[in-house]
Amino acid sequence: MHILFGVVWAGGAISAGLFFIPSVDDAGPAGGPVVAGLMRRKYPITLTVSGLLVVLSGARMFMIRFSPAWLHTPEGIVLSLGALLGLGALGLGLFV
Repeated sequence: MHILFGVVWAGGAISAGLFFIPSVDDAGPAGGPVVAGLMRRKYPITLTVSGLLVVLSGARMFMIRFSPAWLHTPEGIVLSLGALLGLGALGLGLFV
């Protein structure tokens, strides 16, 4: 679940940032119907729900693996950093 929704979330965000938003911006006022089509197809809701599911499933896996000693191992450091970056990305997606 974590990987599947991570692919949907990351792929959707990258596609939006690299292709959808610049294309709508280039189209000017004619880009309005394109954005309306994305809204009708629940694109923002899909990305939000995917991001939340990724973070929640990641938090659950983190809780299963967690121990104070584990945090000082290379695996614990890398996964903690990934968790912080994921939470930051979700925060940016929700509030920016």
